[in-house]
Amino acid sequence: TKPVEFRLVPNSKDLMGARILTGLKPGDVDELKEAIETPDAPKAVSIIQSAANEANGFTNAFNEIPCFAISQMRVRRKNEAGEPIGEPMLPFHLSTKTMSDTWNEFTTHAPQ
Repeated sequence: TKPVEFRLVPNSKDLMGARILTGLKPGDVDELKEAIETPDAPKAVSIIQSAANEANGFTNAFNEIPCFAISQMRVRRKNEAGEPIGEPMLPFHLSTKTMSDTWNEFTTHAPQ
């Protein structure tokens, strides 16, 4: 049996999303939200471009794999009776698509 070597390569959309998220400063989030709601497209684009340019990570298409999570989406194991047991766990995703699909599934089945 020969060993198998492989490399994880992130989707370019997810890589750019991670670059933008890591480049945002604390005040940028509120400014970006305001620019989107106003709508002020040039300001929003400027904030996003600035964040992408100032990011320290996710600048190469290799050796860095972004992980995405939603802090409100905690899960717990269930016993045979279907009751939650153990400590809450935070699922991590390797793509924003699987994260949003999981979030949509979570919100349809989670109690309010």
